[in-house]
Amino acid sequence: MTVQLGLALRDAALDAFESTDADTLAALREEARRVCARTGRVSANDLRHLVELVEGQPHSRNLIGATFRGHEWRVVDWTRSNEPAAHGRRILVYERAA
Repeated sequence: MTVQLGLALRDAALDAFESTDADTLAALREEARRVCARTGRVSANDLRHLVELVEGQPHSRNLIGATFRGHEWRVVDWTRSNEPAAHGRRILVYERAA
């Protein structure tokens, strides 16, 4: 698989979330704004509990990544995931773009 194909597949999945999970994404984005207003930064660690608490069908954890799509956020750092299944991998830390 080429890098370009991988990016295209990622973008297609994120596009699908925008229509199929719009309400969940809106809630995640609002919580991300609240966390960022309170602490200055936000990461997937701050939002994962919302995806886990969603009732009904399980939601993809990739929704969290879709939360930070677009020009509202910029990457400022990285941290380790606090999700055990992630085995401590690096995740991005964001702040609101000016």
